[in-house]
Amino acid sequence: MKSTVLTVIVTLLILFGGVFLLTRNSEGETNPTNALPAYHQYFWSETCPHCTNVVEFMDTWESKDIFEMEKFEVNESTENSLHFINLGTKVCKKPRNQLGVPLLVTPEGKCLSGDTPIIDYLKSLEL
Repeated sequence: MKSTVLTVIVTLLILFGGVFLLTRNSEGETNPTNALPAYHQYFWSETCPHCTNVVEFMDTWESKDIFEMEKFEVNESTENSLHFINLGTKVCKKPRNQLGVPLLVTPEGKCLSGDTPIIDYLKSLEL
């Protein structure tokens, strides 16, 4: 019983510490959790077929070399996963249980979920 309680406490401390670290900027100051990203941020997973459709489009997209976007694979990185949850819940205002990939968050705070909306958005950009 005591080891279970200790495990829960340690797990919660690790999660809260990770969220705290993700909300700090390079100078160590805390950022608001709903701060908009400076660049487009794309969240994806290796196992997601819809993400594969977006990647296939981006690989052949004529503007891929001039479009500034940060990519975050969410299954292999705890930091990326926490960042995904933070932006998804704070900027996109989605409940955690409704977050999914692919997800594109724009610097203006627009959130696009799913391969077709993301590809259509990218095609509509005049770069």
